[in-house]
Amino acid sequence: MSTPFQVVSRGVETQKPVQREIRIGAYISCVTHLYETMGQKHAFLPLQSVGVPVGINLWFDRDIAFSIEFVPDVGVGGHILMDNFLFHPGFIRSLSDRANIALRLAFDTSGRIGLTPVLGYKLFSTNQSSVSLSIPFPMRFGNGLPASFATGVQLGWGF
Repeated sequence: MSTPFQVVSRGVETQKPVQREIRIGAYISCVTHLYETMGQKHAFLPLQSVGVPVGINLWFDRDIAFSIEFVPDVGVGGHILMDNFLFHPGFIRSLSDRANIALRLAFDTSGRIGLTPVLGYKLFSTNQSSVSLSIPFPMRFGNGLPASFATGVQLGWGF
């Protein structure tokens, strides 16, 4: 006896969803500006502060990661004190086994916001960690100040 609603199986295989394993990495580094400009002011090797970036990278596959970085900035003038704190989320794109490029948003406690493109290069690595050199190009805007552009150098240890 047949009913008006009949389910017929045609041997279609259902595909299981692909599970991706997210790789987690962390790092600590040291960064300072080599050159900076703000309005009419230009400075080569200003060395007014040193940042200590600490971050976590979430690698979704071999080439793409989401990164969260926190950077306390320590003034190196007459007195050593923390001048600024930077929240620096962004994405990393691997260009090769040794090189990558990152684009980060920047939110400073000084009230300025901006972008930071970063070129990175792995100098050497072991099974558990690596040492890298990066060149950040921070651009900052807002808080009633002229736009600022800089380039720096960052040496880091990833694990």
